[in-house]
Amino acid sequence: MKKVLFGMVLLFSITTFTGCTSKESKAAHSSTEATSQVAQVRSTKESSSTSTSTQSTSVSTSQTASSTASSQTEESTTVSEEISTAGRWNATKSGELQGFISTWEQAMGQSYKEYAPGNNVNFYGLRLPDGVIGGSEMPLSVDNQPVTAAWSVDGTSSAEYSVVAVYSDAENRGRMDNHVYFFAFHNQQPVVLVSMQNQGMEDHAFHLQETENQELKNGFAAIVNE
Repeated sequence: MKKVLFGMVLLFSITTFTGCTSKESKAAHSSTEATSQVAQVRSTKESSSTSTSTQSTSVSTSQTASSTASSQTEESTTVSEEISTAGRWNATKSGELQGFISTWEQAMGQSYKEYAPGNNVNFYGLRLPDGVIGGSEMPLSVDNQPVTAAWSVDGTSSAEYSVVAVYSDAENRGRMDNHVYFFAFHNQQPVVLVSMQNQGMEDHAFHLQETENQELKNGFAAIVNE
């Protein structure tokens, strides 16, 4: 009887211990799973945070680079425009044009003088260039269209034609087939205009047209573009 009773007690103890052990194992397993889930969540958050930070840094760097490139482009464009404007016409190129005309006139069998505001040629009673610059004495027409013209030392002005030089053979010829040439810029391009007008026109304007002398046009363009 004592052996039976002892056996029952021992069996109950073993069963109870086993149950407790099973519960502890399940609890430990649950705790491990919970710890793993927390670690995964933290890892995901940290990864997301790192990714967001990297993306933010990348965007910031890209924006900075874009801003720098844009600034450099604007500065380059401004410098280029300033160089283009400054190099269009100057005293050096004016001297080169004088040298070119002195050679060209010999080939043409003519003799030309240079004129400018305050130093005009009497072209059949009209003072040039002062008489037509700004329409002071007579309006100006190019290809039978009224235009505005202004004298310019650098090839730029608010007028349609920026005149930088005037040459004429009127003082040396004294005949009815005198020439006057206006070297100018129109739409930022070099152009050589010529007139042989020796009498008044119905529109009371002084008429010019682009010269057909290709050597003269090429010579002026070469000086401008060098």
